[in-house]
Amino acid sequence: MNIQASSGITSYQPTDRVGLAKKMGTLTQSTSGSSSSSTNVSISDAARNFASQETVATQGRTAIQQRAINSAAADPQWADKMAEGFANVRSQIAYDISDQLGPGKHEFTRKLSSTGRIIDDAFEENFYKEASRVDAQKKEIYAAEKAKGTPSAEIYAKLIDFTNTQSSDYLEGTGWCARTTA
Repeated sequence: MNIQASSGITSYQPTDRVGLAKKMGTLTQSTSGSSSSSTNVSISDAARNFASQETVATQGRTAIQQRAINSAAADPQWADKMAEGFANVRSQIAYDISDQLGPGKHEFTRKLSSTGRIIDDAFEENFYKEASRVDAQKKEIYAAEKAKGTPSAEIYAKLIDFTNTQSSDYLEGTGWCARTTA
């Protein structure tokens, strides 16, 4: 994590695939002297799939995401609702319809709310293919972590981090990324 105190900016470095696999896979603990001990930690298939992906985070955690994670850690009931809802909500394209309101406006332009980008049928088709896969993986991660007894705040953070690894088109389509154009 990098913090620039003068401007109040916090940025998070994405976890690479190898680093995540090390965090989630087999942990080896060395002891002093000539002997060592190993502790094997098993992980769910969904988590293993997540760790083995060739991609890294498309974007790091945003300040808003970190505040939500902090709030979840402070309130277990809220964390339960957020983690379960996050895992079960269906991904949708967030459209900007602001310039299509008012008298005489009858034609719908497919414009993304996050960036203002005009999209076509091919974008929608690709988005919903990816969204179907992402939605299924979020449910798998949630179920596997819940079964292991992982606290809901940690599950919520894992789901946010998982979402941050999706393609730029997915993040832009869902409005998960920040708006960069007018």
